[in-house]
Amino acid sequence: MRLDGHRSAIFNIAFNPVKRILASGDDYGEIRLWDLDSGTTLEIFQPPVDRKKDGSLVAFSPDGSILAAWPFETNYQLALWNFHLRKVDGTFECVNVNSIVWSPDGLILACAERIVTLRDGKTGKKVKELEIIGHKGSIVSLAWSSNARLLATGGDEDNSSIQIWDVEKSEQVAIYKSVHYAQNIKSISFYSDDALIYIDVSGQPYIWYWKTNKEPQIINQGVLVPDIDNYPTQLNSSGQYIARISSVDYRILHIIDLATGIKSTFYASDGHEEVISYMVFSTDSRTLASGDFAGTVYTWELSPRLGGNQPQNRSIEK
Repeated sequence: MRLDGHRSAIFNIAFNPVKRILASGDDYGEIRLWDLDSGTTLEIFQPPVDRKKDGSLVAFSPDGSILAAWPFETNYQLALWNFHLRKVDGTFECVNVNSIVWSPDGLILACAERIVTLRDGKTGKKVKELEIIGHKGSIVSLAWSSNARLLATGGDEDNSSIQIWDVEKSEQVAIYKSVHYAQNIKSISFYSDDALIYIDVSGQPYIWYWKTNKEPQIINQGVLVPDIDNYPTQLNSSGQYIARISSVDYRILHIIDLATGIKSTFYASDGHEEVISYMVFSTDSRTLASGDFAGTVYTWELSPRLGGNQPQNRSIEK
């Protein structure tokens, strides 16, 4: 499905996990809600009048009832928008936000700047701040463990680190400091309680068994050629699939099963006319949404392309 309406590059996209609703934000800060059955626009949140190309962020709560949206009305305001009541439940100030992620239970919204702020998922009130030490630049990637006890963070500068925090205790439980030039972190996901999958700036996926203190290992080396620095790459929520754009044509999408190395391709002739700027999997990994620099959003049904009714979990060898 093609969704038209944005006038600048797509910066962020989120699926509602319960309803067939999609949220998208462009680099000027305009945010739209879409009905995926009809392709029509449900809501438009206009960007601040003086907004520059600072991007936008959207994230639905796990029950689909609340949309966290940044910016909202002013450049530094993040809103919790009640989807059912069509009104704002609360707003709070967030400066230079790079990532917003809900905990799996929906109780906490984590906001990444140079620190990580944890906010109450209903009121937006600050619960605590994690004074994360070790990232040389901003924190750009966040991921919760399935039990909402651990939070992983990834930095955006060369030789950055990946850290895992016990949220309740506000304690760092593991850290990996990269010695590789390209290892600023683009996407991160808990694969299991003791394993984390992440993607560096080149698009190369790694798995880190963080409880063993061993070096992260490249997944399926040779299947992915890390040659597209700073272009979009995304993991699905389970860390089983990776979506990335082609090194031959930046309008082409590849979906790769990290356990088998099997690749499925979505061609430019089927969709994008401009370079892809962002992509994201739905919660159940049945659908992928991608946006481009022209402001067009496409949704792709993955099950037929991946050879089954639904992606199946397969283990990655240690």
